[in-house]
Amino acid sequence: NVLTFGLSYIIPDWDLVDANLYKIDDEETLVDVSKRNEMDLLDSLQASASVAYHEAGKSFKINKKHYYVYYVYKEASGDIHVGDEILAIDGKEIKDIDEFGTIISKHKAKDKVKLKIKRDDKEKEIEITVFEEKGKTYAGIMIMTLLDYETDPKLTFNFKKNESGSSGGFTLALAIYNKLTKEDITKGKKIVGTGTIDSAGNVGEISGIKYKLSGAVKDKADIFLVPTGDNYKEAIKVKKERGYDIKIIEVKTFADAIEKLQNM
Repeated sequence: NVLTFGLSYIIPDWDLVDANLYKIDDEETLVDVSKRNEMDLLDSLQASASVAYHEAGKSFKINKKHYYVYYVYKEASGDIHVGDEILAIDGKEIKDIDEFGTIISKHKAKDKVKLKIKRDDKEKEIEITVFEEKGKTYAGIMIMTLLDYETDPKLTFNFKKNESGSSGGFTLALAIYNKLTKEDITKGKKIVGTGTIDSAGNVGEISGIKYKLSGAVKDKADIFLVPTGDNYKEAIKVKKERGYDIKIIEVKTFADAIEKLQNM
């Protein structure tokens, strides 16, 4: 808004960023971006929980899988939107994401395919048109799998409505793991970190590393955990330029992070 736009010229740690940088293509809307970020957060939460519970030897049980439209390609046609949950295709309930691709592959270009979806908590039937590229047929959508799962002990997340994205996944997994185990992996130190995490425990890079590092320093953190690669290089560069007094540790995987924290 006008206020935050103006403040970006006054507050040193604020930058103006073109919203189009967050779109996959020019035809997307900011609503699409927002819905995808919400899904990224949910995907991050389930990956964090899965990794932490398995690493701690606790129960993580998947009850059901849900399939959501993550991105709609320009070539796609039909009333399909980011955030739609796909329930069935050609009258067949989707129980595995591979089934969706198999059914699409049996159609020819320009065939109409019926989808049963859920949008805004309402179920509806729609049609999409299959297209062909390099001898293969496609629906023109990217799909994300989100889970209904239960844990023992029970896990509850509390996030603000305006929070989204996946950049907190790695640190969240550490926090969950620390609650599940007897040993305090922080050893009394204030530890801050950033990075995505997948279900295999790999820590991925994020954007805006300088802001995360600045926040860690302002919060008087002792250690900043950062993904290996460009994120780590940028963090070290910013630390030197600004004279930050904080230890920066490079991590590749969840197991790598645990080992380094245990050996502090």
